[in-house]
Amino acid sequence: TLRVEASVGVGQLEVIVPDDVALDVEASARVGNVDLPEGHRTDGLDVDETYAAPGSPSAGLLELDLSVGVGDVEVRRATS
Repeated sequence: TLRVEASVGVGQLEVIVPDDVALDVEASARVGNVDLPEGHRTDGLDVDETYAAPGSPSAGLLELDLSVGVGDVEVRRATS
């Protein structure tokens, strides 16, 4: 398990994760949008989203705690 915390005051926070890793994501935007894998997208004020997805047992778990004040949070899977 690897835990990553990242935040941006104003702008875009984009995280590209391996295709086979399990995910546990907490993402927030005070003003803006949160765009997560599988089409999970929310925009507006005080957006708080969680997302979990299984992965390959050998790839481990990636826990992401992401936030932006004004802007966008995007988590997407890497493509081969």
